[in-house]
Amino acid sequence: MKNRICFLIALLMASATLLQAQADKEPRLRVGLHLAPTDLINLNSRFRLGTHLQLGRVTVIIDAAHSLFIKQRWFPRSNEVGYEYFSIRPEVRYSPPGRAGLSRLYFGLEIPHSENRTTFTRTSFEDTDQLRYAVDGATKVRRKTGLLLKSGYHDTFGKWFYFDFYCGLGAAFRSVRYLDTVNKTRSFEEPTEEWGMSSDNTPAGDRWVPDLSFGVRAGVWLRR
Repeated sequence: MKNRICFLIALLMASATLLQAQADKEPRLRVGLHLAPTDLINLNSRFRLGTHLQLGRVTVIIDAAHSLFIKQRWFPRSNEVGYEYFSIRPEVRYSPPGRAGLSRLYFGLEIPHSENRTTFTRTSFEDTDQLRYAVDGATKVRRKTGLLLKSGYHDTFGKWFYFDFYCGLGAAFRSVRYLDTVNKTRSFEEPTEEWGMSSDNTPAGDRWVPDLSFGVRAGVWLRR
């Protein structure tokens, strides 16, 4: 009887040791919260907040951005009187075998969607009928959905803070419309051009455009 009890105790201890070893092999879910300060100095300025969910070598990032109380861009045109921005940027990334822990090189795929509304006073633009119009006021609505291949480096400083340096390249489907127009009339005046740049607004319509993303995230681990 005593031998059986000793055997069962030894078996339970061995099972517990095996389960603990197996648990140690399972990746731990790490959770972080971050800001992207580089978005504040972007042409379309906004506040960007996101979450970092890391499970082993796979990481999911979900960022959202909004202009909040920013009513003008960093470099507005003289006739801009209103500005709003919103975006959501889900991303999945993979870190190849290499340096272990919380510092790692990664490759990822991001599918960003954004909407930008800019209100103008007197301006002109090319509409979807490919004719030019002059207006006393209008709101340009630009929607863009892209697909970006990304690469970057994620590193932890101290115990609770991390930084994420990233860049991405891809393409986006962009839709531009002019709404709430005031006194819309045909215009036959060509836009001025200087130093290879045009004074005209973005033509209305749908098209594929190249897309680029780069910047820095700064965050804190909530669970590591």
